Amino acid sequence: MILISTQCFPPASGGIETLMYSLSNALAISGECVQVFADKYSSADSQHDSQQVYPVYRYGGLKAWRRRKKARQLFLYSQEHRESQLFLITDSWKSLEHVDTRYFNKVLCLAHGTEFPEQPTASKSARIKRSLEKANYIIANSDYTAKRLSHHVADQQKIRVIYPGITIGEEEPATDLKISEQCALHAPVLITLARLERRKGQLSIICILSRLIEKYPDILYVIVGEGSLRGELETAVQQLGLNKHVIFTGKLDGAYKSAWLRHSTLFVMPGSKVGQDVEGFGMAYIDAACFGIPSIACNVGGAPEAVLHRQTGLVIEPENADTLTQAIFELLDNRLYCKQLGENARERAKEFLWQNKCIEYLSLLRQ
Repeated sequence: MILISTQCFPPASGGIETLMYSLSNALAISGECVQVFADKYSSADSQHDSQQVYPVYRYGGLKAWRRRKKARQLFLYSQEHRESQLFLITDSWKSLEHVDTRYFNKVLCLAHGTEFPEQPTASKSARIKRSLEKANYIIANSDYTAKRLSHHVADQQKIRVIYPGITIGEEEPATDLKISEQCALHAPVLITLARLERRKGQLSIICILSRLIEKYPDILYVIVGEGSLRGELETAVQQLGLNKHVIFTGKLDGAYKSAWLRHSTLFVMPGSKVGQDVEGFGMAYIDAACFGIPSIACNVGGAPEAVLHRQTGLVIEPENADTLTQAIFELLDNRLYCKQLGENARERAKEFLWQNKCIEYLSLLRQ
């Protein structure tokens, strides 16, 4: 039996939420008995959980308290089932910190990057190290993340890199037609699929859009996602007179997300580092790759592992408007080159399918 302890789980949205949900589903589909212990955030949780094929137990209250409650329940469960083979997967060191792991056969702890400060306080560093000592393996989502966490781990053999997996959304003809009609009067179509926050780079694209319009007067920029920066982004669009060239879709899942990607020309997410916050990998680039769309990313964090420079897209220096503009023009002006990069991306994306990633996790659990 595989128990999954996570702070991040749908219906809450985000990259880690998607990863933990998809991992749980993939393990269940592969025939494993899965149980999820997750944080409670809203009344929508129960409706979402009732639709899953595995039980989901929720824990609310203050952050520190719910972590301890989850840890206590995991310990009690492991005691009650000590005659069974029990495995534990946690979404981060924080979900592992208070867990008594004596009765688990194997423990995997996921690592995403931003939870490991570059200059942690002595007390935080000690907490991280104590937590990671409990894990048999720490699963980093990129080589970048593996390097970032390495000084917290005494035994480097514990660190393994498994890139996040993807699930290809099903096509709905009615939804696809609706999006197709919205795109009919526009070409090319740029898209960013990400939380609306400064490090994702949506504002950088808005700020150069006028330059792009000079050459491509029918260009459309589609911003998929929600977040704290939305108001600032909408204000910038209005002030620059770009209302006809920018669409805010809000949060999208399933067929709508797939349809927008299917009708887009280029995925652009020029990420940067903001404080300690940086892209640990960037699964959105792989989502786009599934639809044969090349990406433009920045040489920051784990993004260069998600986008291979001049193989599946372009990797540029961050926070440089001229470089970003030139990269977009390079691909839009050379459609054959753009298409080839997209086809390369589509082929590489097959490696990231969850049925393949699930095998990598299970091989570590069964060793």
